[in-house]
Amino acid sequence: MVDLSFGIVDGELVQPVENAQFTITKRPVLFLRLRANGVTAYGECAALVDPLHGDASVDEVLEMLRTVGKNRLEQAVRSRGGELLAPGMVASLFGTDATSRSVAALVEMAFLDLQLKMQHQSLASWLHVTSEEVEVGGFVAIDAATPRSVFEERVAKLTVAGISRFRMKIRPGFDVTPVQWLRNVVPEATIGVDANGSYRIDGDDLDGPGALVRLHEYGISHVEQPFSAHNLVDHATFRAQFPLRVCLDEGVSSLVAAKQIVKYQAADAFCIKPGRVGGIIAAVEILRLAQAEGIDCFIGGFFETGFARAQLVALAGHEAATLVSDVSSPATYGLIPGKHFASSEQRSVAMPKGAGVSGGNDAWIADQPINWEPLNLSL
Repeated sequence: MVDLSFGIVDGELVQPVENAQFTITKRPVLFLRLRANGVTAYGECAALVDPLHGDASVDEVLEMLRTVGKNRLEQAVRSRGGELLAPGMVASLFGTDATSRSVAALVEMAFLDLQLKMQHQSLASWLHVTSEEVEVGGFVAIDAATPRSVFEERVAKLTVAGISRFRMKIRPGFDVTPVQWLRNVVPEATIGVDANGSYRIDGDDLDGPGALVRLHEYGISHVEQPFSAHNLVDHATFRAQFPLRVCLDEGVSSLVAAKQIVKYQAADAFCIKPGRVGGIIAAVEILRLAQAEGIDCFIGGFFETGFARAQLVALAGHEAATLVSDVSSPATYGLIPGKHFASSEQRSVAMPKGAGVSGGNDAWIADQPINWEPLNLSL
């Protein structure tokens, strides 16, 4: 018997995260609970309340899960005579739009977690990842109202937490100053900047290529998503004319999108987010594509709890993840970390080795004040 329920845990970030489009403060987390064969498994939704343009919101994911998702899961399980779905079948149940990909990622995670627990296997083992640990990359929050002293204090805390590669948001008119501040605090660290598509290839000194190129003297590793997510021509043009490496994030929305990026030669690197591209399996397919094409990759996140953050650690250990990934402890931004994310002076985090997607890092979920609502599959 397959028993599926969902519930939400309220969360809030330690400090607001301001990007070029809006400011993130609230971070409710949607969980899917799957019970079968005496085993309890979980999936965690990556969607935010106010998503970036092109991504799904948590409300949209929840609505699809209750309606289309429920119906398709019923049909799939019924057609298999009540047998469990293989994780690799989940993506085919849903469409290719952003909400469908987000729902597929959530459902796939739960069914993969169940399979791995039943087989007493870790996600790292299932992915054939042999790394014992991965370096820690993370995000530092800053906005125009943040005093320099407060910003430097935040960076110092992240450094103590073992972060060796920093990412920070920029936008037109607020780019050189935060990069200067960060470089002064961590002169040897790897720094990447994320523009969230806020610059223009035909822009002026404020929002055009010249504004981005000024950052080159501070030794940033790349500029992430400088232009609109789907405008591959602008990214390709920028790469051909200027020295800054280009990383695409929102543009890497699926394997199909990644293949188009390759075709246009629009990126030097990918930021791959499982919750955006349709799940762990899709993320691995994109990693393999990038490896074959000589494109660097790192694994990015959406401010997850320690449950889903553990999947990022496993993916970050993949041989195709050539750049330091976002695997800092959720405690650095305010959500529940779990046991795998202790501070490390070695600037690395151990690979989760327990059974399941989270490597055994899910016992705490049962203690959360979650009002589980059954999907009530009619089988």
